[in-house]
Amino acid sequence: MPVRAVAESVSRANEGRRPADRCLLVVDGVHGLAAIDEDAAGLGADVVIAGTHKRLFGPRGTGLIWVAPDVLDQLRPTFVTFINGGGAAPLSPGGFLAFEHASPCQWR
Repeated sequence: MPVRAVAESVSRANEGRRPADRCLLVVDGVHGLAAIDEDAAGLGADVVIAGTHKRLFGPRGTGLIWVAPDVLDQLRPTFVTFINGGGAAPLSPGGFLAFEHASPCQWR
């Protein structure tokens, strides 16, 4: 995926815009993480999100989010759960439960 080329295009489109009016480039990097020798900061994206269970063999449901420092104040972190009870307690330790391993009764 030509992330740098897309980032350059988004950067040109954002020229002259106020920070609140900028288009943010958010990249799903799950297939590229550890498959290619790149770092998130060098791609030019505003946000790179990836799971770590594919090529890094992390536990299912774990991942990472990299955010460019200049857009951090434009984001609002949200913690979502589909497990009864909500919050971090039912998920600790081990992060989010992967959808394919959750029974439908847990989503209510």
